Amino acid sequence: MRDENDTGLRTLPTARLPAGRELSPTHADDGAGRVAAGRSPAGSLAILRDAMRESEAPADAPRRAEPSLRPRVLHLLDSLAMGGKEKFTVSLACHQKRRGLDVAIARFRRENEFESTLREAGVPTYMLQTGGLFDHRLVRAIRCLVAREGWELVHAHNEASIVYAALASFGGRRVPLVATLHNGARDDYTLKNKLENRFAFARAQRIVCVADAIAASLREREFGPMHKVSVIANGVPEWTPPSEAELRLTRMRLEVPPDAPVVLFVGRLDPIKNLPGLLGAFRLALHDRPDAVLLLAGDGPMRAYVADVVSVLRLSSNVRLLGTRQDVATLLGLADVFVLASFREGHSISLLEACSMGKAIAASARGGNPDTVSHGVSALLFDPDEVGDMAACLTRLLRDPPLRASLGRAALERFRAEFGMEKCHRAYADVYGQLLGRAIASEPPTDVADRRLSAAG
Repeated sequence: MRDENDTGLRTLPTARLPAGRELSPTHADDGAGRVAAGRSPAGSLAILRDAMRESEAPADAPRRAEPSLRPRVLHLLDSLAMGGKEKFTVSLACHQKRRGLDVAIARFRRENEFESTLREAGVPTYMLQTGGLFDHRLVRAIRCLVAREGWELVHAHNEASIVYAALASFGGRRVPLVATLHNGARDDYTLKNKLENRFAFARAQRIVCVADAIAASLREREFGPMHKVSVIANGVPEWTPPSEAELRLTRMRLEVPPDAPVVLFVGRLDPIKNLPGLLGAFRLALHDRPDAVLLLAGDGPMRAYVADVVSVLRLSSNVRLLGTRQDVATLLGLADVFVLASFREGHSISLLEACSMGKAIAASARGGNPDTVSHGVSALLFDPDEVGDMAACLTRLLRDPPLRASLGRAALERFRAEFGMEKCHRAYADVYGQLLGRAIASEPPTDVADRRLSAAG
């Protein structure tokens, strides 16, 4: 069941699934020790019905492992692709491992951009193969993994993982479920989506929102029992600024002139990030600072479209499309301004990273952004629907170095007070302790994986 770099699980005996099907640790065709789950023709309502039926029958699962003195927490999410949710989960798991918890990460998509980071931190990973959404056997594979390895608590991240974890909580050994929502409710929810979420939130023992705005959206849409809801802000490690030599080398490699001011965006190239609007605002800001350079670090479905917009707006000499980068800390060190123009955000990891580096920030006044920075104090906030408003913020920051320095200092101070990884870890440890009925002790941390994550971007 574990990935190729974790072979210890292959020696465990075969587990019997509720449907009587044998599933061995090497069931996957590639022999990588993954838990396999095939495509099911039935829909989510059929899965819900079957799960409830199975909860009434004796569970056919192996005897669980003996309880560990260390809390045993399994994080569940859809993938380990490069993204804010994934980066946070990896960072939290690595920090928990160094703090004495026994943790692992399970996913049900192939992407794993954090393999070396997790290996170095000693955090095992599992890939639960699936033939598609709402797969019966994926639900059973999660249940089997929890029983087989003796995980005491499942911590699921975002809706798909939360729904699967909730379905897996029927039958077998019951373990507490913590559900963390990293994004606010979408506007395009169908009735099926709403029913799935209501069911999943009802099964979870605790629902954690990463920003007040997300909790408010749950309350407005009546998605779940609000007495279970709490807000725990995301945390990130504080990064060490890169050396002057690193900055000079990076500037040279990116062909950024020595005195040119740099504006940086880090994130997925996705419609929700409002990149066409950002490019339009940057074009207006060039009227005041024609030598400014915009770095777009990230990849995604809009990459080709963004490249076309750059060409149409004749910005090719001022914009660099960098793709996914492994040196985000260095890029932040190089940046004079960090910009986030999203139409919707949860609690942006890239925004927190910019705060941790003391950067001047221009960000949309949406989602969790106003929970992270304050307009005129630690950032300049704008309406993402107003390109002129965004351009005015960029222009003001590019022409005023003292303002940039003042906002950056305030952002760093607030980050250290509210958004460090240790504070986030302690908040989750309190939740785990309440559900497990015992205090979660912490051991002194080391910073090896934090340094790795600063390069992973």
